[in-house]
Amino acid sequence: MAFKWQIFHTIPPITIDQETYDRIFKPLERTYQGGSYIELPIPQDLFPTLNQFPRVLKRE
Repeated sequence: MAFKWQIFHTIPPITIDQETYDRIFKPLERTYQGGSYIELPIPQDLFPTLNQFPRVLKRE
């Protein structure tokens, strides 16, 4: 099963396999401004890892 997430209006949605997400990206999750939303700040050194996954381009 793939896990999908999106950075709002910054990059297209990316599909990441669940195992990789849980291992690398899930520890970075935090609540957005103390609310119910989750934000995922990606450190620049993880960009090469993130860029290995396919982006889903959509027409607006």
